[in-house]
Amino acid sequence: MFAFILVFMKKWEPGGNIDAIWYEAIAKNIATTGDFFHFFVSRNVEIVWDHMPMTYWIVGGIMRLFGVSDFIARLYPMACSYASCLLVYACARRMRGATFGLLALVSYALCLGAMKWNGSLMQDVPLTTFFLGAYYSLLRARSQPRWLCGAALFVSLGVLTKGPIIFGFAGAAFVWIAWEHRWNLLRTRWFLASVAVVGLLLGSLYLPSLRFDGHAYYDLFWEAKRSYGAPSTGGWRRHFAYVQVLWTGAFLMIPFALASLPALFGGRDRLDDGKGRSELRLALLIVFSVAVPLSFFAVKYPHYMLPVYPFVALLAASCLERLIPPAWLSDFPTAVRTVAVATAFFFVSTPLKITGQRSKEALNLVNSIKLDSQIRSKDVVFVGRFKDDMSVLQAFKLYGSIDLSLRDPTWAAMADLSRTWLIIPFGRLPLSRAVGVPLTERDCLFRNGVHCAITQREGLSFDLPTDRYPHEIY
Repeated sequence: MFAFILVFMKKWEPGGNIDAIWYEAIAKNIATTGDFFHFFVSRNVEIVWDHMPMTYWIVGGIMRLFGVSDFIARLYPMACSYASCLLVYACARRMRGATFGLLALVSYALCLGAMKWNGSLMQDVPLTTFFLGAYYSLLRARSQPRWLCGAALFVSLGVLTKGPIIFGFAGAAFVWIAWEHRWNLLRTRWFLASVAVVGLLLGSLYLPSLRFDGHAYYDLFWEAKRSYGAPSTGGWRRHFAYVQVLWTGAFLMIPFALASLPALFGGRDRLDDGKGRSELRLALLIVFSVAVPLSFFAVKYPHYMLPVYPFVALLAASCLERLIPPAWLSDFPTAVRTVAVATAFFFVSTPLKITGQRSKEALNLVNSIKLDSQIRSKDVVFVGRFKDDMSVLQAFKLYGSIDLSLRDPTWAAMADLSRTWLIIPFGRLPLSRAVGVPLTERDCLFRNGVHCAITQREGLSFDLPTDRYPHEIY
């Protein structure tokens, strides 16, 4: 609950990662059109296909039910972040008891590279939850083989969320079964049932009713992502990029995780009772099964390591449990609850400075442009690239129904300003015109610290709504 409070308090605000803004725009269009099988950011931009569909379906469905806003867009990743914290505790508690569960949860919270993504609309956030769900199910399957179906369900959901990355878990699981000589898990009818679950769920995307503009999702995903699988370039150091990512994102816990490794393979320590050692070996295998293959790919992003952090936390917690005196461990639950309540009280009682200033600036500009009574008959054009400032895209797609198009300066030079709004970053001014003098900052009808909005001023009128709050129409 403490983790959820922090996520809830912080993640409603506008702004965020560039990719998250893009994903919110796609979900918003699903909600407004009701079309769950055609993904686009803007009708003036080519069709977007960059991820498997499940996150878009879920977030678009939630927006369709509860309305379009940043907060609604983040409900699903917030719930996944909360579930990940619960699953870390549940897995650790199953290994070595409630105190170890709290220790693992605190270790996970101190992996700052993971916590900063809590509640962000990124596919890696629910993917982390599905990794943990599959891990927990496999731990339960040791005594109750029917839980293999649960592991199969979470693996399938991971594929439907972000493609084949979660197959690394399946590979780690088979290596672990061979290492621990647990072949009995593969001889039960529940293993065959789990294979059937994976086959049915993943095969469902080939149904004619679940195709993307008539195409199979897997074919489109392969076309969009196959360049990611190209061999890594830039020298041998590029192969170790994720070592730096993990060391930076979990710099407090990585030393303890490394120090835990001897205890997994022998030595005199508290793990000599065998309790939890096998499960921690599986956690180590999962770390390698994700980090090592991705290290050889050409495309590398820090958030790709999100599913790894919980397992690093489990390994670190096993070392911390050995280092902390037993007398202190007996008081650990009380200490954690005290710190959690005090921190939650601090966040609730202290005004938060809302970040995302660039997004708010863009929102103010967009809402001003929307006051134009002729806005529906005009083109609203961003001159440049979306990557120059994704906050413009976010403001248009989430807070208004205007379809923002994208043009280069050559097109803008020919634009009819009587039928067009040009949104131009100041860095691209002055802008040459085919007819007349170049456009400069003096032509801005609206401006903020980053953008200039230009249109023909003659005959321009503004209608001020009377049924909306000032901050909605700034």
